[in-house]
Amino acid sequence: MAMGSQKENGQKGEHFGSEALPTREVNKIWYALLFAALLGPFVLREISQELEIYPAVLMPVGASMVELNDSTITFGEYELVVITADSTAYAVRPAELMGSIPRNYIFPLARSSFGLARPRYQTRWTNWFGKERNWTPAERRQTINWLRSRMKQLGHTDAVAFLVRRSVRKVNTNDGSLVEDEVQSSFDISLRDEQN
Repeated sequence: MAMGSQKENGQKGEHFGSEALPTREVNKIWYALLFAALLGPFVLREISQELEIYPAVLMPVGASMVELNDSTITFGEYELVVITADSTAYAVRPAELMGSIPRNYIFPLARSSFGLARPRYQTRWTNWFGKERNWTPAERRQTINWLRSRMKQLGHTDAVAFLVRRSVRKVNTNDGSLVEDEVQSSFDISLRDEQN
C-alpha cells in the first residue's frame, strides 16, 4: 500500500521498510561512505609517498614532478655513478643499468637505494603494522651481486662502489642554463664487501 501511494504522489526514492528514503538522503549516505573509503589511502599517501594503496583515486606523483615558475623549472634527478679501483668515477645511464627491466623502475629503486637503505617511515602504523621490514643478508648479497654483474656487462670489471645521488636542479627556461644544482641525498653501495 505504501508503494502504491508513493507512485501516486510521484515521489522517487529507496524503500526502507514502509517509508521511502528521499534520493537526496541516499546520495548523502553514498558520498559519506565514498569519502570514508577514500580517506584511508589519502592519509597513507600523506604520511609517505611510498605507502599508496590501490585502488585509489589519486594522481600519481614521483620523479617526473616539476616546479615551474616564470623563468625557471625545478626538478629532481637521480644520478648513478660507478667508482672503479683507481678512484675514477663513471656516470651510468639508468637505461644501461636496468638492462631488460623497464627504465621507469629506476626511480623507486634509487629512492630506496636499491632496497639497501632503511625505510624512511618507521611508525607503528606505516611500517607493515609494526613489523620492521629490512633486507636479509642473503637479499643484500643478491642485490650487490646483481649490481656487480651489471657493472661488468657495462665494462666496469674493477668497480668497487656504486653511488646513488639525488640532486635538485633549477634550469633557466629562456636559455637552458643551469641556475642551481643541489645534492639532496647520496648513498654509496660498496661492491667489495657484501657484509656492509
